[in-house]
Amino acid sequence: MNRAAAEHREGGARPVESVPRLALTPREAAVALGIPEPTLRDLMRRGELAFTSYGRGRHKGRYLLAVEDLRAWLGRHRTPAKWEPATNADAPRASGVASR
Repeated sequence: MNRAAAEHREGGARPVESVPRLALTPREAAVALGIPEPTLRDLMRRGELAFTSYGRGRHKGRYLLAVEDLRAWLGRHRTPAKWEPATNADAPRASGVASR
């Protein structure tokens, strides 16, 4: 075991907090996108969302999703805003009942 792995296992090495995350777990990615995790995993299964798998043995089948891929997916599924200012014709009409 190398020194860094030994320090990590013993709790001696601490993660550097200023390093931005490059990838998220499926649970973290689902929270970041605001969608349920089963929906995110379905997108992964259908090939609509790129991911990286890693691990061996009992750790096999773990996944990471790159933050840049999540941003790209979100950009591809963005609906352009079609906002138009309201006109008087769009304003609700009075019901004929006088208010006091």
